[in-house]
Amino acid sequence: MYVRLNRLLAFGLVTAGVVSITEVAPIRTHLIKLLKLSLSILSLFTHKIKLQGLSL
Repeated sequence: MYVRLNRLLAFGLVTAGVVSITEVAPIRTHLIKLLKLSLSILSLFTHKIKLQGLSL
């Protein structure tokens, strides 16, 4: 349940970031930023899950 809520929150943050980046930046830099953001969120989640002793 906790992990699901975190994923929902992260998805909301990513969506908000996509909207704000799309408004101000060219598509190429927008895609690069989005990729970096999603990679960092993914690594953060796997780190948290490992700390809690759960498995993906």
